Amino acid sequence: MSGHLGIELAVDHHPDLVMLDLHLPDLPGEEVLQQLRADPATAGARVAIVSADASPGRVERMLDDGADHYLTKPIDVAALLGLVDGMAKARQA
Repeated sequence: MSGHLGIELAVDHHPDLVMLDLHLPDLPGEEVLQQLRADPATAGARVAIVSADASPGRVERMLDDGADHYLTKPIDVAALLGLVDGMAKARQA
């Protein structure tokens, strides 16, 4: 819904996965990612970018900036479920 709220919720709840849209009404997704990575409370959270922008340069930039995954819209449900399943298995190990 908003970048500021997302950051606040991530700090308070320590999620295993943050799904981050790059086009938020209050903050660019790039800035949200930077803030998540800079805060010790959220630095270790996995971040999956969700965007319709699938240009190779954008994907590479976001991964270089600390995103763990990049999912394009429309969402490939199998890819999303694979991501969540992989995280669940890693957490159990």
